[in-house]
Amino acid sequence: EDLTYNSLCDSALTISKTSIDDYSIHSSLGIVNGNVIYDGRENLVVEIINISDNIIKRQFVRNNKFAFEDLIPGEYKIWVYEDLNNVSNSYFSGLLEPAIQNAAKFEIYPNQLTVRGNWSNTITIELK
Repeated sequence: EDLTYNSLCDSALTISKTSIDDYSIHSSLGIVNGNVIYDGRENLVVEIINISDNIIKRQFVRNNKFAFEDLIPGEYKIWVYEDLNNVSNSYFSGLLEPAIQNAAKFEIYPNQLTVRGNWSNTITIELK
């Protein structure tokens, strides 16, 4: 409006509520990224678990790197394992029958991770 309360149509700006909500939600999310030191030939899966609600997110490790970019603030556990399961992306604990197959190698990151909005945690996990 101008000084006499006339609206100026060319200066009207409309902002949708959903774009504001999406921005505020996105800005309150945290990031955990890192790399895996591994000399083997298998593909790797990294899994992060929210301790408060046990929600699990998993992804493949690419070029020994991973990134979870949409985590709700809280405490998390993280681990990495070889992708040996032919049925799903979950951990393969081995078989006794019909033939013995060894379980997948894995490594659990020793510390809990605290995720905060707009923060990034960078870690390194060594899988031997």
